[in-house]
Amino acid sequence: MNLYYQANGRNYWNCNFKNSGLIVITNPSYGNCYYDYK
Repeated sequence: MNLYYQANGRNYWNCNFKNSGLIVITNPSYGNCYYDYK
């Protein structure tokens, strides 16, 4: 979902997956699990 959001203009409507997505204000990466964001 994040890749779709980043690739499509970073608009709030690009994150509407019928409430299956979650908007966060902190980086969710931890340990070896890295979420790329821009």
